[in-house]
Amino acid sequence: MGNKRRKWQNGFAVIGEFEIKSEPKMPTKSEQSSSGSGDKKVQSPSYAELEAKLSKMQIQQDAMAKQLKDYAALPIVQNSVEYQQLKSLASYIPLFKYCKHQETFDEWYFKYDLIFKKDTTSLNDRAKVQLLLTRLGESEHQTFVKSIEPKQVADLTFCEMIGKHMSLFAKTKSRTTRRLQFLQIQQKENEDSFSYSQRIDKAACAAEMDAIDEETMKCLAFISGLQSANQADLRKRLIEKMDKSITSLTLKDLKEMKVVSKVLEKKPKRPPHGAPWEAVHVGYLKALGQCFVVVLDEYSQWPEIIPAADFSAQSCIDCIDDVFVEHGLPQTIVTNDSNQFFSGRFQSYCYENGINHWNYSDYQDFYYQFIDYFKAFVSVNSIASDYDNASYMVKCFLSHFRDMPLGTAPGGPTPAELMFGYRIYCKYSNCFEIPCGYY
Repeated sequence: MGNKRRKWQNGFAVIGEFEIKSEPKMPTKSEQSSSGSGDKKVQSPSYAELEAKLSKMQIQQDAMAKQLKDYAALPIVQNSVEYQQLKSLASYIPLFKYCKHQETFDEWYFKYDLIFKKDTTSLNDRAKVQLLLTRLGESEHQTFVKSIEPKQVADLTFCEMIGKHMSLFAKTKSRTTRRLQFLQIQQKENEDSFSYSQRIDKAACAAEMDAIDEETMKCLAFISGLQSANQADLRKRLIEKMDKSITSLTLKDLKEMKVVSKVLEKKPKRPPHGAPWEAVHVGYLKALGQCFVVVLDEYSQWPEIIPAADFSAQSCIDCIDDVFVEHGLPQTIVTNDSNQFFSGRFQSYCYENGINHWNYSDYQDFYYQFIDYFKAFVSVNSIASDYDNASYMVKCFLSHFRDMPLGTAPGGPTPAELMFGYRIYCKYSNCFEIPCGYY
């Protein structure tokens, strides 16, 4: 057979340089038993060992995530592949220049949505941000940069950047309103399917529906169901709350804001108050390193500033309850739309004491004038070491303000005169610097 001569050596057939086993050797009973006993001795890892391995894997993942983040923060090198790709994509996208009656950002972004979503799949988030930034007009770029201060552009993700531009340059500034409008789209009479689908795509782009989560969707369905006329005010407040919230609200948050909704829905228009202590404004103040609750009478502007343990609803109730024991219960409490004032506990307190609770997105100007005046008073008098005690400073300010003539006329009425019908005299008037006039 020439070179392919067959030889038998030790149970193997040898053909050339390849070796083929002729007959497999069957294991003996003793070998089987020893093999079986050996398998049984293999132990599974303990819980502590698995936990240690998992911890090690987590450390490795965190290190990799940090490396990716550091890489993403690096500037784009000129003439690199990434730079050339951005330059090529930018040539297909014209500059965005905001014009309310011609082209808004939601319309512009919808035109080039496919470029930003499909043609940039090989780019990281930082590169997408840079691409969008280069497509802004000069004034639009300045407006955007000012709106995110003190943050930098590098601190934003691409989705956050789109959301910010929508809030600045879209036809409808409120993102929640845009999403509600999207959910309520209906086909118009005699509208063909293509036009209808195009309108849906455009509205979905403007509403940023690709960035929505399940909990936000539930909140939108909740608000969308509030259609009656007496729920209009509640609906407006919920939309404002979702727009202002930094983190995503949950359905539970909206339910808490709807506590005692029947009282809120029957709320009459706010009448002018012509007597002391009919309506008081209640709010929080952070000053002198402490938390305070402010109670300010709308008619006389008689102030109360009470130290509080924190900014919780219960702490606020404890503070205003002490004031109401002294001056009696007001007819109305006016607050802003902070979460504490929408809590079930605060709403129940007002309901049980027969107090109307009016919520507004903002206080009246005179309330902010009072807060600014207090801060100015503290600023010009906080240098002296004798006045470091916060409680002492607040007492002195209240004594001064309650006896201070209101308005520009020197002989104007004081809060004390409007509240009680007589003046009170302040022994601290010569001890403090008085800031510029209250009005």
